[in-house]
This record gives sequence, C-alpha cells and structure tokens, in this order.
Amino acid sequence: MVPLKTSTDAYNQIPKDDLNDTIQSLAQKLGRELNANLILTGNVWRYKDRVGGSRGVRSPSSVAFAIYLIDVASGKLLWKSAFSETQKSLSENVLEARSFFKKGAKWLSASELAQYGVNEVFEKFPLR
Repeated sequence: MVPLKTSTDAYNQIPKDDLNDTIQSLAQKLGRELNANLILTGNVWRYKDRVGGSRGVRSPSSVAFAIYLIDVASGKLLWKSAFSETQKSLSENVLEARSFFKKGAKWLSASELAQYGVNEVFEKFPLR
C-alpha cells in the first residue's frame, strides 16, 4: 500500500504521452516509479448526483466505474471489475428489492452509490 500523496507525487513525475498512453501503460509506468509489483487503478465515466433528497428525487444518482489490477513487470491485466447503476425506486424494479433495502431503502447521493459500488466490486476481488 502506498499513501495517496506518494502515488500522486510519483504520477506527476512520470513522462506522459497524451496520444499513446492508456490506463494500462500509465499504471505500469507509475508502478515502476513506485517500485511496486501490482497496481490497482480505474476510471469513472459517470458520476451524477441525485436531484432531491433521500426521501424523494426528481432525478436519481447514477454512477459507473471500472477497476483494474495490473502486473507492473509484464503490464498484464490480472483482474477487472465494473459497476454501473442508476438508482431506481422499489416500485420501478421489484426484482431488485433486496438490493434496495441493502442500500438503506432510500435515495442515495452519488457518493453513497459509489461507495456501495466499490463494496460490491471488492466483494469479487481475488486477493482478499
């Protein structure tokens, strides 16, 4: 584990090629800079907060992201997982009742939905 400041400072030091770098190549460069064996990285492509409160909304929260575990030496993708959800009311999707109650039976903020998603993704993590 590397502290956030250490990884941020290292990331700012590595040379970047905006035309050719990918998440995977940047992760590999950062891993080398940190002298790490594995690196966990990801990207967020949707993060929309609810319009309204926890009891009622005009527009629900919506979050989507992916997480990748990369071997620094080889650049090989070892594991990946994604989460994509726009919260729905219980009446919109009765089949998801268990999930609705697991989330507290309320409208979540984007931050709360993202935290729920991170927990869901890491329940599948292979190195627990």
